[in-house]
Amino acid sequence: MVVECTILSLSINNIMKFKKLAKLIHEMPDFELQGSKYKTSEGKDIKDFGEDQVEENIIVYYIERHPLMPPNKFLVYFLDSAESANEMKAGDITPPYIHVANLTTSPFVALWRMKSTDKRVLGTIQGHLGGDDLDTIYVDFMTVRSNARRQNVNSQMINALKKEWPDKKIEYVDLTDQGKKFKAKYESP
Repeated sequence: MVVECTILSLSINNIMKFKKLAKLIHEMPDFELQGSKYKTSEGKDIKDFGEDQVEENIIVYYIERHPLMPPNKFLVYFLDSAESANEMKAGDITPPYIHVANLTTSPFVALWRMKSTDKRVLGTIQGHLGGDDLDTIYVDFMTVRSNARRQNVNSQMINALKKEWPDKKIEYVDLTDQGKKFKAKYESP
């Protein structure tokens, strides 16, 4: 189901139309920072939940065309709750966007240090569709808030991409050392 929604633009502070490609099915867990990790109020880690249980916490935006972005861009966000995801879809939470121009530090570090990055955003993947007939999902960036790392957040977001575009293969662009470790673990049987 594709639904158009209006949200605040990422770094250009105007209104953009996005096609929301996330499906909402049933109530999902809320995660909060407890000590050094995000957990539920019952003390369960994010990694204790299957993809069907965190589905509402994940949003996939697809931007087919926009003058300030490459064509066929997608943005994936993992939020701390389904309520936060609904707030982002309504435009109440501005989606953070990794923009590599004019950075003096890693774009991943810069994203989490930005005052505009809402604390309810636990992870993001940004990329584009490409290849012949747009048959490939290219993951350009993937990053998770430090307190949510090693909790399967990236895996859940990649699963959301696979679910949205099951007929497309996934390629990773310029992986960091951490990204290479993630890919090896994710793709291992």
